[in-house]
Amino acid sequence: MLLCPEEANQVSQAFNRDFDGNLVAVPSGFGAIDFIQKGMHKAWGLKQLLNHWDLNEANIMAFGDGDNDIELLRMTSHSYAMEMPALLFCKWQTK
Repeated sequence: MLLCPEEANQVSQAFNRDFDGNLVAVPSGFGAIDFIQKGMHKAWGLKQLLNHWDLNEANIMAFGDGDNDIELLRMTSHSYAMEMPALLFCKWQTK
């Protein structure tokens, strides 16, 4: 099911308020919602790969366009947001 972006934000907020537990609802853009285990976001997954390959955050750049990219954008020193609200958490933005 897809919702309009504003409805997706409202549903995510309501889920997180009413169902505090191991799952977190995060709007992922275009009216979709990601339901993820707390702490298991894109940045967590990328950190696993960086550790495996003996690399660090200075070796990567991140691109994002939604709330599900916030941790990833915060993690890198080279982060680029495609549109709001990810712009609040990146170092650079596309035009």
